[in-house]
Amino acid sequence: MVKFELYTGDPGQEKLLEALPTIEWGAGKFLYKEITGGMFHQQHGKSARLYFVRDTNSEGADRKGADCERINRGGADHRNADGDDADREDGPLAGFGAIVEQDYHPVPEWQRWIAFVYVWPEYRGRQLSREIVQFLEGEIAAAGEREVHILTQHRGLYEKYGYELVREEDDGRHAHAYIYHKELTESPTK
Repeated sequence: MVKFELYTGDPGQEKLLEALPTIEWGAGKFLYKEITGGMFHQQHGKSARLYFVRDTNSEGADRKGADCERINRGGADHRNADGDDADREDGPLAGFGAIVEQDYHPVPEWQRWIAFVYVWPEYRGRQLSREIVQFLEGEIAAAGEREVHILTQHRGLYEKYGYELVREEDDGRHAHAYIYHKELTESPTK
């Protein structure tokens, strides 16, 4: 079971952000710089939201501050700059994802995107990316939106979640960037 935690910038959430630059995916560092530099909403829209995903089934979730189990995240201990575990008593971080008005490569004709979907290596192969995408779709549908897009370098991943390839885009950063589209129902299927 997982728990989704909206990043609001409130005191006490700094440890969530400090996990971002420790991952092997360059977008983690990019996202960290945008948020800490005050550019996240400017780049991705005023309604952009970032959700962190916690593993509530983890043994660490029941330890309430025990300092004996750290999870390796992309080759680095999952610690913040002060050396404290970023994993709190409500479970270690397992992934994150965002809802944005525009992704890193703006496509003005569409205004609702799922972005920054990431699953830590030790949680891969457990359908967590599907769970993240479905949660974000549900949030978008609950806000009255009926379509969503994803900009990705991965072809073949999002089709199995009901997305259709709209076009290939030259984003100036990657060899291939694919734009996917999905019509949403009021409650996405699981």
